[in-house]
Amino acid sequence: MDLYLEGSEDPNDKSIKIQKGEFLFLEGEASDSFYIVKSGMICCFKRNQHRITPIYSPTEKEFVGEDCVFEKETYQYNAIAYEDSSVIRIKKTLVEQFLESQNDWMTNIFKTLTNRTISTAEIISAHHLHKSELFAGREFTNEDEVFIKNALKARSS
Repeated sequence: MDLYLEGSEDPNDKSIKIQKGEFLFLEGEASDSFYIVKSGMICCFKRNQHRITPIYSPTEKEFVGEDCVFEKETYQYNAIAYEDSSVIRIKKTLVEQFLESQNDWMTNIFKTLTNRTISTAEIISAHHLHKSELFAGREFTNEDEVFIKNALKARSS
């Protein structure tokens, strides 16, 4: 069973290259996959009115969009490459097929953890909480917010 979608011309390289400022996905888009960061940094954020709130910033070997696998049909936040990055895309349907072959308790554990992650992201966004730990160990600055807003503006034009 091939868990990965092709992302490279090299058949042995299953990664997808994403340039700085390119979106992996937008909040509200249909979710059919999640990603593992192979290199670089992705900024996951929510946009409330005119404010950008970082939720977390996964780097090498961390997941992006994994909350879509169980409970949600759409992505619950935005994900943008904060630097040139490489990700591996994993099909949601294949994870579901794998979990169907496992004991129910395993699926229930993953669903519980996913729901907790979604709830935490909603709290962070609602209260505009962002600590340096959420943004790759550094402060989320005005320049970071401008970068994201410019990328959103470029995407919508």
